[in-house]
Amino acid sequence: MVTSALHILQRISRLKSCFYACLFLLCFSVCGTLTAQRIKFERYTTAEGLISDETFNLHQDRQGYIWIFSKYGTVKYDGTTFKRVLKNMPLRESFIYCIYERSDGRKWIANSNSRIYEIKNDSAFIISGLENATKVLNEHMSELSHIYVDNNENIYAISKGLCYKWIKHKSGYETLNLSYAFPADSILYKVEDDGEYTFLSNNKKTVNSAPNGLINMKTYIAVTRKKTTSLLRNSLPDYNLANPYHTLRNLKKYGSDYYCMISNGLVRIGEDNKIAVFMLPETILCFTRDKLGHFWIGCLNGGIYELGSDGKILNHYLEKATVSDILIDHQNGLWVSTQGAGLFHCINTQAGGFSESSPLGSTITEIKEIN
Repeated sequence: MVTSALHILQRISRLKSCFYACLFLLCFSVCGTLTAQRIKFERYTTAEGLISDETFNLHQDRQGYIWIFSKYGTVKYDGTTFKRVLKNMPLRESFIYCIYERSDGRKWIANSNSRIYEIKNDSAFIISGLENATKVLNEHMSELSHIYVDNNENIYAISKGLCYKWIKHKSGYETLNLSYAFPADSILYKVEDDGEYTFLSNNKKTVNSAPNGLINMKTYIAVTRKKTTSLLRNSLPDYNLANPYHTLRNLKKYGSDYYCMISNGLVRIGEDNKIAVFMLPETILCFTRDKLGHFWIGCLNGGIYELGSDGKILNHYLEKATVSDILIDHQNGLWVSTQGAGLFHCINTQAGGFSESSPLGSTITEIKEIN
């Protein structure tokens, strides 16, 4: 009798061990595909407090507020409500193209009329002394895409045509044209790396090693590594970069690699200067990268593509939307501005969701982390 009972207990023990082993393998296999799980978005429109459903640039300031810029004004989000800001600007001045926030928290913006303002207490105050520069920019249809203000109050501006540095003096600003070739090839790139801003332009200092001292930024790109600037010829395989639609745009640095966009591809320039191109079926408008190394790419009438660190497509969201900007906030949340569909927010891109039909769709009684 004792032997029979012992035998039963041993069988139960073996069954329990088998059960836990299977449970472990199940959890391990599910966790292995966690990064490919689809995330969920919450949508905000004028009904929730936006000024317009056509939203453009996004920015999270050092206090954590999310700034949303539209054609008809600006709001900032505190986690609960949208608050109207920059209310002192008339409607014709309220379409903001870019924002820059310095490490000390001071913020500047540039609008569609090429005017630059400093933000103080949620109001905008125009920078005087730049009237002539604004006139030139408007005459050449060179709206500003990036601005930067250094600790000496000098202002750098990147536009679709000419690029400037305005040097501040007691009597006003002195204008320095950073563009060497006029005007189509005078594109200036901004790279942000750990809070340091590097401005790369096709001026004499940058291009002295190029043929005839000139550089066509459609076929070359200047990259600064350890204070040394080198020129990379972007001879992408099976790609004709002479086509203006294939101009390199929106250069960013993640780790030791540089990334930029062409019309429908993401370009990676490795530390060894080798180039890789990840093609998409849509026209690309913006991109960013999260802490997992995944890329989030906004497209024209094509929504958002999530790419793994190897460039492979993992997911596709908001399929028909035109995405104007993408922001990863301090809490790993994802913000997406669209032209006409409002604003979308995923609270955490690193969280996975499981449907009721998946292995984790039923009641979970215990969860552990192993290694």
